[in-house]
Amino acid sequence: MRPFWHFRPTLLIYRRDRLPSDELPGTEEIVLQVCKTEGLQQIIWISKLLSTSEERVQLESILAEGTRRYGKPEVAEQGVIHWNGGQTMAAAVSNDQGFHRISWHAMDRDSMLVLRSTGTQ
Repeated sequence: MRPFWHFRPTLLIYRRDRLPSDELPGTEEIVLQVCKTEGLQQIIWISKLLSTSEERVQLESILAEGTRRYGKPEVAEQGVIHWNGGQTMAAAVSNDQGFHRISWHAMDRDSMLVLRSTGTQ
């Protein structure tokens, strides 16, 4: 794979209202980064707004399935969890109202199976 600056990616952004609700109930947005010559480069999944308890359950499920598939994760200081040397990552962010979102960044389609296995999509 070439470094990012060697190609001009196209971002395809699919928001909740454009996604099949029965297949992706926990999804707010999916972003696909596609290169004309190299193909799919990155998939970013962003959850809907979650309560603290929903966030905890989903993160635990993602962490368990990611660990099952890829082994022990590394955890960065900011709480970003990653596997495969950063090729697959999960992170959680919160807003002022106490709601949370989880994002999942993957460099290949197979990594998205973690989300499907946990039911978070």
